[in-house]
Amino acid sequence: MTAQRLCPHLEELVRHGSYSVEEMMALEQFILQRNTPNTDNALSRIRRLRLGDDNSHPHGYPVLNTEELRTCAEVQKRIAELVDEIVIGKLALHKSTLKWVPSTGGGDWLQAWDDYEVNQFLSDFRAWEEWWNS
Repeated sequence: MTAQRLCPHLEELVRHGSYSVEEMMALEQFILQRNTPNTDNALSRIRRLRLGDDNSHPHGYPVLNTEELRTCAEVQKRIAELVDEIVIGKLALHKSTLKWVPSTGGGDWLQAWDDYEVNQFLSDFRAWEEWWNS
């Protein structure tokens, strides 16, 4: 497996579409793994995250129930502590004041991965890690 396959320099994620609590927790684990210093490899930490605000039914009501929304918000708060910049829908978290402000959009966002690609990356990385440690 090559370093290019593992995307060692990936520093940002853009996630489109709706997501479940489990998917948010998997995303948090992915970011934690990338942000954990490791002397065996030189992976860049995830610095920026943009999440879509697509957890709504076409008629406007949320797909997630109240408890799931609360849990997602807690996970998003933990993720916000792990990254330098987080944007959810049209709101960006201002890190110094911890207030949500309107996102100006644009910028130099590069990479867009879907759930399959993130899960595939984690699977490939774990397989490589097991091989490396054996």
